[in-house]
Amino acid sequence: MNQYGGIDIGKHKSFACRIDLANKEIKFPEAALSNEAILSWFSANPVKSICIDGPPQPNQGLLKDQLPPQSKYDFKRRLAEFRLLIYGCYGTPDRRPADNWMSNSMDLFGLLRDTFQWTIDYGDGKGELLETHPTYAFKSLLGFTNGNRYGYLQQIVVDPRRLLGPKRPRTAGGHIQRIELLMQCFKQLAFEISKSVQAQWESSIDYVDATMCALVALWRDEKLNNLLAVGDPAEGAIYIAQPTQTLTVTPVAESVRPLTRPAQPAKVRPSIDPPNAMIMRLGVNGPGGLTQAETIALAITAFGEGDSWLPIGTGHKSKLAENLETAGNHLYLAFGDTLRLRITTGQVKFQPGNAVAYPGEFNPWPVDDCAGWVEMLDVTPVDITAFETRQSDQWKSGFSQRGDNLLASRVNK
Repeated sequence: MNQYGGIDIGKHKSFACRIDLANKEIKFPEAALSNEAILSWFSANPVKSICIDGPPQPNQGLLKDQLPPQSKYDFKRRLAEFRLLIYGCYGTPDRRPADNWMSNSMDLFGLLRDTFQWTIDYGDGKGELLETHPTYAFKSLLGFTNGNRYGYLQQIVVDPRRLLGPKRPRTAGGHIQRIELLMQCFKQLAFEISKSVQAQWESSIDYVDATMCALVALWRDEKLNNLLAVGDPAEGAIYIAQPTQTLTVTPVAESVRPLTRPAQPAKVRPSIDPPNAMIMRLGVNGPGGLTQAETIALAITAFGEGDSWLPIGTGHKSKLAENLETAGNHLYLAFGDTLRLRITTGQVKFQPGNAVAYPGEFNPWPVDDCAGWVEMLDVTPVDITAFETRQSDQWKSGFSQRGDNLLASRVNK
């Protein structure tokens, strides 16, 4: 049998895909399905293995055992997620969540295992049920490099050139890029993609992700694309590709992510040039107790998933929308004496005197509401130490001694 299944997990219903390698056919159910309906669909459309977009079980605490006790890193995730730089609510907790997409994933792994008398591949390559993260599987096709190393834990940076745009909203460009990558993957398998399959992909990113899951199952069993199991067999692993020849995508055009408001002339004294950016200095801890490094990493991860709102604390909210508009909608996040992340900003959600709930569809941050939220239209990691801030009505190098949290600046971008 050389038919393979993929499932993109939802909170209550999920999207499925079946790839028939022998007959060069891709098939989907007509709509998202409950777990019981997924069992029925795959019973009627049998497959050799199924790859699921979600974990089979809670984390087993291995990460905490591998990092120094004084480490400030978030331990509420698996080794797999730490190595792939997956942060925040995208990390697997040490207990089964009450009712969300992750608990649904764990339930579905169990149902498929028990119904079909299958086993789960936790990273040793054995078993009919395995796991991937579609965003990271797509990014791995664009190449990866080694990141930081902690003992024997080697972190992996997928898509180091940052070619892949976020998958949501549809106008962000990442949805179409993922379809472009799927087309290249199926061309390698000598598939002719029908208009109906293209229409399914274009109708919902969930069909795109389900197809990538099915491809990962196929690649593992057919020994293609040199799959890498990132994680530990005692806890679980996320499969990504290590293609001998990386793919490429059409870069997201700047016009795809237009600024919500055009930049306005700066309202500054004529004696100095106007600012071209704002700098937000992170405190000792980020939102919900995240470290400074984790705050930046989660902003990058969340943006890649299309959850593109950045929480703003009380020390940053004053005149933020006006200041960003004046500075051309460019915001840098900094800690220490270094700028770490450049953000092109859109809307600002802020209500004087009131906390503001997360304005998007899915909140990846460990806080439900805060002083305000800034929309991220683009993010780019940077390492900039040469910049100027306004000090005593002059542009001077570095930060002032006043310790302000939000600063007008001149940055040579």
